[in-house]
Amino acid sequence: MRLVPVSCYQLHVRHKKESSKLFVYEVRCSIKMALWMRILGICFILLLSPFGCKCEKQLKQTKANVRGMIVRLMGGSSANEGRVEIFFAGKWGTVCDDDWDDRDATVVCRMLAFRSGHATREGTFSAGSGNIWLNRVNCTGNETDLAECKHAGFKRHYCSHSEDAGVICGHIPSGHVRLMGGSSANVGRIEILLGGQWGTVCDDDWDDRDATVVCRMLGFSSGQGAIEALFGEGSGPIWLSRVNCNGSETNLADCKQSGWGRQYCSHSEDAGVICGRVPNVDVRLIGGSSANEGRVEILLSDQWSTVCDDGWDDKDAAVVCRMLGISLGHATIAGTFSAGSGIIVMNMVNCYGNETNLLDCKHGGWRRYSCSHSEDAGVICGHIPNTHIRLVGDGSASEGRVEILLAGEWGTVCDDDWDDKDATVVCRMLGFSSGLSVMEALFGEGSGPIWLNRVNCNGNETNLADCKQGGWGRHSCSHSEDAGAICM
Repeated sequence: MRLVPVSCYQLHVRHKKESSKLFVYEVRCSIKMALWMRILGICFILLLSPFGCKCEKQLKQTKANVRGMIVRLMGGSSANEGRVEIFFAGKWGTVCDDDWDDRDATVVCRMLAFRSGHATREGTFSAGSGNIWLNRVNCTGNETDLAECKHAGFKRHYCSHSEDAGVICGHIPSGHVRLMGGSSANVGRIEILLGGQWGTVCDDDWDDRDATVVCRMLGFSSGQGAIEALFGEGSGPIWLSRVNCNGSETNLADCKQSGWGRQYCSHSEDAGVICGRVPNVDVRLIGGSSANEGRVEILLSDQWSTVCDDGWDDKDAAVVCRMLGISLGHATIAGTFSAGSGIIVMNMVNCYGNETNLLDCKHGGWRRYSCSHSEDAGVICGHIPNTHIRLVGDGSASEGRVEILLAGEWGTVCDDDWDDKDATVVCRMLGFSSGLSVMEALFGEGSGPIWLNRVNCNGNETNLADCKQGGWGRHSCSHSEDAGAICM
C-alpha cells in the first residue's frame, strides 16, 4: 500500500506547484475494482486501469496551481465580448468585478487569441448564475493565463451576479456603432451596441478628436463633436464617459476612457458627431420688420436653434445672407431681433466670408457656450428698404432726426463721425440729391434703440447699409447724440 496525490485532470491541478489553495485528497490505493475519490464532498469514478484505489476520509489541505484555465465569454453581441466565465470543479462560474480592470481583461482576451482587452463591470453583459469563482483579480497584464494572476481565492467573495465582470476584446466592430437622431446619415447621437443593448456616450471631455475616431469607423475622414444631447436624448445604458482620443486611432476602443459602464451622466449629456462635410441646413430669419432681416436660426436635428453673438461679425452675416440668396449681409448682436428660445447651437463663429454654408465656418463647438438668448445673433441682408428710414422732429419731410425701422422698432443713429457724406446717403434714399449733417439731437432726442454709430460713407452709396459703420446696435451713445439731416 502507498499514498499518492490525486488531482482533477480537467482543471490540471498540480500537487507540487504552489499558488491558490485547493483541497486535494490523499487516496490509499490497492489492487481492487475501481478508484473512488471524494473532492469537495462529491464522489467521482476514475477508470484509470484495471487497478483501483479506495477513497479514505483523510482530507489534506495543500496549495495548488490552476493552469490552462478554461474561459469563455457569454451574453455579448459578438464573439469578442461578454461576461467572463471560467470552468472550475466541473462547473462554469463567473468573476466578481471588484478591482477588475483592463489589465485583467487583457489577460482574458489574450487567452482567447486577442491582443488587448477592456474591462466591463456591474453585469454589463447581464447577470450570470451559479458560482462566482474569483474576486479581486489582480493581473499585471503580462500574464498568458488568468490562473497566473493574484486573486482572493476561489469562492472567496461577498459579491452578487450584478457585479459579474466582463471584457471587450480587440476592437468594436464598425457595425456596432451608429448615429441616431440626425437629419442625415453622417450626423447624430453616438450609440454603441454592447451586450445586445444599444447605449450612448457621455459628453464629458468629448471633442472633435473623439468625434473624428467615431467618424473614421463609419467611413468618414473627419468629424466634429456635439454635446448636450444636440441630436436628442437616447435611452438605455450610457456605455462610455471621459473619452480621450488623440485623433489618430482607428477604433474607439483604442482611446482612453473612464471604463465601460462607469459614468455619472444622464442622457441630457449624450454625445454626438457631425462626420465629413457638414450637410446643408435650413436657415431662417425671425423677428425682423422684413424678410431680409432677423434673428438667425438654423434647423439641426429637427429643431430650430439660435447662434450666440460672441465673435459675430459682417463676414458671418454675409454667409447667412448668401444661404438666403442675398449677396450682402450685416451682423446684429445682443438680441436685436428679440430673444429666441430653445437651444443655442453655435458660438464664436468665425467665417472667412466666402463660405456657402454657415456650418462650414469655424466655431467654438456645437453647444459649447456660456451665452443666453439675450445674446442671439442676427443679420440684415441686402439693403435697408427706403420705407424703413425717416426724418422726424421738424414737421418737414426734408429735415429731421434720422430714424431707421429695424426689428419692428424705430431707432436713431449716433452722431459719432456723422458728416455730410453720411447725410447725403440718407437723403438720397429719401429721393433728394444731397444732404447736410446735424448733430447733438438738434431735432430733439429720440427714444428706443440707437441702431447705428460711427457711420462712414464715401457719399456715393445708394443705401445706408452699404456704408461702413460700428455695427448694428453696437454703441456707447445716448439720445443726446442723435444724428439728423437736412436734405436738398
